[in-house]
Amino acid sequence: MNILVIGQSYLGRIGGVPKFYAQLYDYLCARGHAITHVTFLPIGKEGLQYPFPESVKIISINIYAGHGVADRIRNIANEVNPDVVVLMGGDLWNLDALAALRSSPFPVIISERGCPPYCITKMWMNRRLRELAAGQVEFYHLLMPSFKNSFPKDLQNWLVAISNPEPEAKILAKPDIPDENGKFTLLYTGRLAVEKRLPLLVRAFALVCRHYPEWRLEIIGSGPELGLVKAAIAEAKIENRVYLLPNTNSQDALARHYADSHLFCLPSEAEGCPHSLLEALAAGLPCVGFASCPGTNDIIKDGYNGFLAKADTAESLAHCLEKLMGNVELRVKMGENAINTAKGFAPEKNFAAWEKLLREASLWKGRKKILKFKRMLQSPVASLWRALQPVPKNVTNLPDIFCRSPLDWFRQVGEKWLDYALLNFFGLPHFPGQQKPADVLARKSRIVCELNKPESMSLPGMGAVARNILKIANRNGIALNNLYKEHKEY
Repeated sequence: MNILVIGQSYLGRIGGVPKFYAQLYDYLCARGHAITHVTFLPIGKEGLQYPFPESVKIISINIYAGHGVADRIRNIANEVNPDVVVLMGGDLWNLDALAALRSSPFPVIISERGCPPYCITKMWMNRRLRELAAGQVEFYHLLMPSFKNSFPKDLQNWLVAISNPEPEAKILAKPDIPDENGKFTLLYTGRLAVEKRLPLLVRAFALVCRHYPEWRLEIIGSGPELGLVKAAIAEAKIENRVYLLPNTNSQDALARHYADSHLFCLPSEAEGCPHSLLEALAAGLPCVGFASCPGTNDIIKDGYNGFLAKADTAESLAHCLEKLMGNVELRVKMGENAINTAKGFAPEKNFAAWEKLLREASLWKGRKKILKFKRMLQSPVASLWRALQPVPKNVTNLPDIFCRSPLDWFRQVGEKWLDYALLNFFGLPHFPGQQKPADVLARKSRIVCELNKPESMSLPGMGAVARNILKIANRNGIALNNLYKEHKEY
């Protein structure tokens, strides 16, 4: 197969999605498939964090310039002539890609890389656009089977759940044996982001650490919440019990951290299929998280390979941590169960499922309308009603529900009803509400290159400031490309 993947992840730094790309591409290329990877973000000076096979062709385009994104995607697709296209991420930018590909012969798969609550509110901005996008593609990939329930039943027929892969750990932890100093380690690895709720973990550890002087908390990662984490540590007065370490780009060094630890905690409010949790389980660490966290509650089996805190409080999390910190035998037993759990995410099983999905989608190349018509016949009323939904140009004020009645539909659409009627049944070359191509910012302008560097993204607020500048300029027709000195783009 000839596969085109379009994604939005930094390939030059450590992360779950770039790691998945490398693993999947190794498998597919070894089986004779050709891959072209299109990225919207710069790779960085150091190159790929997780090397791709040499046969993978990488194309980098800058969507922040606001310069005909749909046209560029359409041109790349026509040049590559893929058997199947994968839109990796599940985000509003997928609408631009769908605008470019909807009238093409190429089957499209959207791969949503998060849990439904997070993707709906943060990525798609509302449930309505997510469901409209799902109705436009041949298949829609999710990370967990339970995530299918977030879609209406008539859309669930072309939803496919494939979890992230996790290979066997090279080094296993020993949850019952302290280090050479007689200490035990509670570990967290990952980004220091607001959804990870690291201050909550610090407060929970502070509640129990006085009873367990041999335990310490180790947090490995970097991100915008570093200041809040330090403040929480200082407020709890446990500076001598918590160790903050930066991200490591060495997979061997990270594996050693897991092997040297005795318990793992992921205090997130939302996850997809977290690599850090799978890595901890594969290393034989019992794990603790929150029962309310999607993704985490699919992987941690309460009482089997760890514990799930019932309430989203430091006290509830501390109670679960204490049950394992104070019980060596339980840590050993749950650590063994953790390894068994991780085996269910074996890469061979995962990649075979991906190859099957890609091959099934590729069979519909040049026949997409036939597949859409067959699905429409399965749920004709729901399909017609979804096709009639308007897509206002101002998506920020878009309701999170479909129109409740034909009258409500006409109220929203008004005089524009002809532009929206039977939206999904006409092969329109553009998506209503799509931004018009505008050469607002040169691709090599200094502001774009500087703010899209991986090292710049750790600066609090820089990305948000840059995007606000671009939005204001775009809205008012201000060309910024002459205001900044151009330099080499990597």
